[in-house]
Amino acid sequence: MDLLKYIVLPILALNTGISKTGLPAAGILSVPLAAMVFPAKISTGYMLLFMVTGDLFSVMYYHRHAQWNILKKLIPWTLLGLIAGSAVISYIDSKQLTPIIGFIVLLMLGLHFWNSRHANDEEVKHPGWLFAAFMAFCTGLTSQLANASAPVIIIYLLTLRLPKEKFIGTVACLFMFMNLIKLPLFFWEGRITPQILMNDVWFLPLVIVGGVIGIWIFKHLSNKWFNHVILALTFLAAVKLCWTVVDLF
Repeated sequence: MDLLKYIVLPILALNTGISKTGLPAAGILSVPLAAMVFPAKISTGYMLLFMVTGDLFSVMYYHRHAQWNILKKLIPWTLLGLIAGSAVISYIDSKQLTPIIGFIVLLMLGLHFWNSRHANDEEVKHPGWLFAAFMAFCTGLTSQLANASAPVIIIYLLTLRLPKEKFIGTVACLFMFMNLIKLPLFFWEGRITPQILMNDVWFLPLVIVGGVIGIWIFKHLSNKWFNHVILALTFLAAVKLCWTVVDLF
């Protein structure tokens, strides 16, 4: 590994920790940074080890806030998305998928904004099972292909208008479920090698440091500002995903 990789890995580790405990959408910003330094598929392997560490820390802290009634609806469809992603990883380049996901997220953001402007708090309309299944499937698919699932599931959970503690607790448990399943799949697909594992181990403590920073940020954000920041980061992430379409032409 050259000097640039030693600079990028600690940044990825810190940002992963912050995203897991404080600002879920911030994690997507690590995806293009990792892909700039490492080959596309290998970059997802480097990221996954940081993500699993962050997931475990986040669940230990927020598990009591997780909404299992929501998770029971999402997990089967998420698992189906993971299986689909594993089946097509050899045939679909993540660069072909990410712009599509970005456009979907932007569309969902627009719908969310429209609903927020035209619905009172007393008239909250929860999305039906079909929308939940679609978003959960896309979450699993994008997670397996590119570690880029956060904006998708965030849009769904924002429609439920959960308090920030329930929001992040539910996200933490769902991501831990997905990433623990992905771990052996990534080893089998060659996206995680013994060398990658050894390189990542040195920086795993920084994930915990980032997690502590994320908790501090989370505690100092009101529910209103938490939603505003999450929406802003999700928008930036979706724009970044859409921008990859330029590389296809």
